[in-house]
Formats: sequence, C-alpha cells, structure tokens
Amino acid sequence: MSRKTDEKPAAPRTEMMQARLLGAAKDTELKAGTILVTCVSPGFRRAGIAHERLKIWARDELEPGQIEAMRQEPKLTLIEFV
Repeated sequence: MSRKTDEKPAAPRTEMMQARLLGAAKDTELKAGTILVTCVSPGFRRAGIAHERLKIWARDELEPGQIEAMRQEPKLTLIEFV
C-alpha cells in the first residue's frame, strides 16, 4: 500500500507539564522558558561558557547562536521547558 503524498503530518502534541529538579540542597522548579543543560565533562567550554555538570538557564540569558552551538555538542544535553 502506498502512502498518499498529499497527507499532512500530524501536528505535534502539546501538553501542560510541570517539572521539579530534586536536589540534595534544595528542589528547583523548572518553569516554561528555562533550559536545563547537563555536561558530561564539567569545565568544558562551548559557546563562550565553561559548563557546570548541571545548570538551569532562562532562555533569554542565552543568544540563539549559543543555543545552537550547545545543541550540536555531544558533551552537552539541553532540555527546554516550554
């Protein structure tokens, strides 16, 4: 059976979600507009930043070029909360 070429892909699902980062010292609520960055090699530099093992950024603290450079780096994982 062939797939019709005029079919549009399904729209992405959007759901409300809340997240909390549980830490030894304190819990941190992860709000919309924040980006959680983890680094497998603390002190590693990319996008003009010496990265910590885990850092929460407000999206407006980072330039689009920094976010893109960080996204392309295998040592970093970015999770954006929208």
